[in-house]
Amino acid sequence: MYQRILLPTDGSEASLHAIRAGAEFARTMGAEVVVMTATPEFSAFTATNEAIEQSRQEYEAAARARAQRLLDDGAAVVRDAHVTCHAVQAMADNPYEAIIATAREQKCDLIVMASHGRKGIAGLLLGSETQKVLARSTIPVMVHRALSRQEPGAPIGYKRILVPTDGSAISAQVLPAAIEFARACQAEIVALAVAVPEPILPSIEGAMVVDPGRQFEALQEEARTLAAAVAEKAVAAGVRCTPLVRLAQYPAESIVDTTREQACDLIFMGSHGRRGIGLLLAGSVTQAVLAAAPVPVMVLRPRAAAA
Repeated sequence: MYQRILLPTDGSEASLHAIRAGAEFARTMGAEVVVMTATPEFSAFTATNEAIEQSRQEYEAAARARAQRLLDDGAAVVRDAHVTCHAVQAMADNPYEAIIATAREQKCDLIVMASHGRKGIAGLLLGSETQKVLARSTIPVMVHRALSRQEPGAPIGYKRILVPTDGSAISAQVLPAAIEFARACQAEIVALAVAVPEPILPSIEGAMVVDPGRQFEALQEEARTLAAAVAEKAVAAGVRCTPLVRLAQYPAESIVDTTREQACDLIFMGSHGRRGIGLLLAGSVTQAVLAAAPVPVMVLRPRAAAA
């Protein structure tokens, strides 16, 4: 399914954790890995031409040396997983641009990165950079939080995958990729539909405009239909699937809680959805899940969202 995986690094523990996870996944998939790091361009505001040239040479030499150390450390982790590794150093003031450009140039079909790194110039994998990659990349991105449930040295495997659905066109486009991923990993899918109740306001006379019980029943029935539709497609493709329905005011919390309850080891979701019950896969919900998920999150931006 995935043949060439990009693993960005800034040398932080978080990025090395993501590299290890990405390398183990690459071994499972029989894929190659590209380890890359980005170095900001040299800049000088006020200085003589001679001083600028000397400073530039010193900066570039130091930057090359540091980048090589980071690449060597990352490549060592990949080699330990017995995976073919290529190394790339990019010069760019905006790390997210370098990550996306390198992924395209190297013909990578997956980016695996950490959600947090270090601050300052070394902060290649700051949460903000990860968010920028997620917002702009047309290539799938698997995000590993530094505080994810996976322990150092534990084998990386995805056997139970949570797939939230809201019935939107975007979640429908994500589903085939989730099913294909599950087949490749011989994993089971947990299809989750969260019914989000609308606020109920009293009328002028003080009576309820909508019967809460009836509203909840209708929402849950709609959610059951959505989850069942995912299960039907998964089973037809030879993938085991458990449909689940949750009634919750906050979809992101329900996704995270269900991940724990169902012992899932990966969340697979789109980056946008629609309102109402479709609020489930809205960008804000995805960001909230990324911030709290106890396991890696695979995020896809379908073509319509990426345009």
